[in-house]
Amino acid sequence: MRDDEPPFLMSIVTFQVRPDANGGTILRIVHGLTDTRLAPKIPPAANSNASLMMLAA
Repeated sequence: MRDDEPPFLMSIVTFQVRPDANGGTILRIVHGLTDTRLAPKIPPAANSNASLMMLAA
């Protein structure tokens, strides 16, 4: 799925169909945003072994 107006976010819609215990049907609709612009900004771990940089003002 794609928005028709900016910022044109992308997502995936999945339909899952399965029988229930009473002979009926269960429909599950899963809508997940996949646009990388919405990914959380995760800071590096404190013990990531990345080189340290210190700046002086």
